Amino acid sequence: MRIDRLDLLAFGPFTGLSLDFSAPGLHVVYGPNEAGKSTALRAVRDALFGIPGQSPDNHTHDYKALRIGMTVSAGPGGGAEHGGRSLTFRRRKGNKNTLLALEEGESETPLPDDGLAPYLGGTTPETFDKLHGLRLAELSEGSEKLLAGGGEVGQLLFAAAGGLSGLRRVRQELKDEAGELFLARGRNPAINADLRTLKEVRRETNDEGLSPTEWAARTDKINDLKRDRDALKRDAEAKRAEAARARRLRAARGLADRLAAALQRQTELEEQVAADAPLRAAAERLRTLRDQSAATAAALGDREGLERRAAASEAAAARALADLTPAGLSDSQRENWSPPDLSDPQRAHLSAAADRHSDLKRDLTEAVSKRRAAAERVEELTAKLAGRSAVSEAAADALSSALDRAADRPASFA
Repeated sequence: MRIDRLDLLAFGPFTGLSLDFSAPGLHVVYGPNEAGKSTALRAVRDALFGIPGQSPDNHTHDYKALRIGMTVSAGPGGGAEHGGRSLTFRRRKGNKNTLLALEEGESETPLPDDGLAPYLGGTTPETFDKLHGLRLAELSEGSEKLLAGGGEVGQLLFAAAGGLSGLRRVRQELKDEAGELFLARGRNPAINADLRTLKEVRRETNDEGLSPTEWAARTDKINDLKRDRDALKRDAEAKRAEAARARRLRAARGLADRLAAALQRQTELEEQVAADAPLRAAAERLRTLRDQSAATAAALGDREGLERRAAASEAAAARALADLTPAGLSDSQRENWSPPDLSDPQRAHLSAAADRHSDLKRDLTEAVSKRRAAAERVEELTAKLAGRSAVSEAAADALSSALDRAADRPASFA
């Protein structure tokens, strides 16, 4: 920022005084003592940052009438002719709206309180006093420190220029604090201890680390182990499959053994059956003969019926003959008597009775023949079975009983 113009409109002993700094170059304000140079410096400060509440510059003008005017520019060379922007304003004493813009007809319009911020560039009142508004007191203090500082001339000149009287003390404090943190040949400061720990950690890391060759070798070893693991897994799967197959084979073998045993038993039974075939045939024949014997016995049981029927037929014939025989004949006459010619019905009746009697006698004769043939067959089979141990005593007893019953039957009929 550059100050192009200062207007002491009503400030201190001045009224309507203007100082023009717009020309290029260095400007020097010169005057005798009590000419108002310090008042002009205060006017610059108050115009930029505000008039203090207890300002000493109201001895000619009332507080309400105090006015300072200023034109500032922000260009590289200052002024509008150098291409920078500029601002013309006034400052009054007050608590707010003290920065004013001058309109036509000398009317004043409030500006924002931070309207000068783009021109000040962050400069504060304190910085202005120490770097730009040095007065006789600050210059005297700086010269005394310069004389007391020995070889630290640059530091003291900076302190004198900026009003930083405690710079040497602060610098020493910073040096002491830095010594507590780090010493070039120390071991106890915090940074030294941390560096020592870092060095040890790096050494341990290097000791435990692997070279590229070792890394590649171990990587290959890991890959080999992975391949071995995969191969073992495949082998284990194959073993499990084989074990499952073995279990199935054992189960099948057990079933096969049971089947073989069943087949062996079947063969043995078949052989036994084959060996016992004649005996079974004889037994079967025996059962057949028993059935035939039972039928013969039934037929023999009907003999009495047949005999009764035959007797009835003979009685009927005798009665018919008696009916035909004349009454009053003696026994000798009756025996010698022959019947007269019979009528056709009578002849038919007698012929039928005679035929029936012949049929009954033939049936009796056949039944007796069958009984004799059955008895002979039973005796033959009994003789054949007598030599076989497989024939049970019960069967022999049954055969004997059958033979006894057959023997009790009469051989012929009267």
